[in-house]
Amino acid sequence: MEEARADKPRQATEAQLYELAAACQGRYAELVLVLGLAGLRWGEMAGLQAGDRVWVPGRGLRLQRAMLASGGFGELFVDTLKNKRARTVPLVDELIPMVDRWAGEKVNGAWLFHAPWWTAQ
Repeated sequence: MEEARADKPRQATEAQLYELAAACQGRYAELVLVLGLAGLRWGEMAGLQAGDRVWVPGRGLRLQRAMLASGGFGELFVDTLKNKRARTVPLVDELIPMVDRWAGEKVNGAWLFHAPWWTAQ
């Protein structure tokens, strides 16, 4: 058996992901599943807008920007993705109704996963 290394990333099992989501309260529990099942970084998810949903060749999210926090005072700002390249990630069937609920009737430029305190610079 391979020895665990501190510098080697570890992933949660599917069961652990659902346990974590169940431990969260309210609508934000869905964000745990979006992060885990779509394989998104936190800033990538926070940077999604309603218009980033795609339907062809299947349901997915077009990642084009990231929402980051400054090191000093935690002010939020929009930046490029970590690798500087946009990409599309597919949505598993379970995520489609969650993403659609969050999108609701929002205009394309509205933040998809909003929080009342999010204000990007």
